[in-house]
Amino acid sequence: MDTHIIMEFCKKQSFLFDAAAMLTAISMLFEDDDKWSDLMTRMALCVESFKDGEKWAESRAEDFQTVYAAWFDHPIPSSVSLAEMGLTRVALLTGKEVPLKHYRQPFESDFYNLVSMVNNGLFHIFTSRTFIPWSLLPVNSIQVRGENETDCYMRTCRVFNSQLLPK
Repeated sequence: MDTHIIMEFCKKQSFLFDAAAMLTAISMLFEDDDKWSDLMTRMALCVESFKDGEKWAESRAEDFQTVYAAWFDHPIPSSVSLAEMGLTRVALLTGKEVPLKHYRQPFESDFYNLVSMVNNGLFHIFTSRTFIPWSLLPVNSIQVRGENETDCYMRTCRVFNSQLLPK
């Protein structure tokens, strides 16, 4: 996808939900193919532009006042949760540290609490030279490309050899 399209999307599109959902999807594509790197970086900047201090703006329409985003995740993820998920995934996939996150109210912030689980070390972060088939990994996994093959879980990393995984 042409990065020009994303930049036009960010200029014309004034909704956090759309930008955050696209960033999360692009970050998933990047896990399997690093050709998405530039687009993912640009989309992350687009999503970050909706952050206003500690608040998230849902809409930045030129002809209307700023509308702040809600955190309520039921029955679909909130815009804030999607943005936090996308930005967390980008940070992990690009080797940046992710801060600990506090959990929010159960049944109201379930998708956000998944983001907190990732940030708090309750997802496996597999680093490997090559792609590992998803069927061989736990469901709570994210893949990162790198030379040192590790499985980081609960903020502890251990060496593993992806060549020893069943084919």
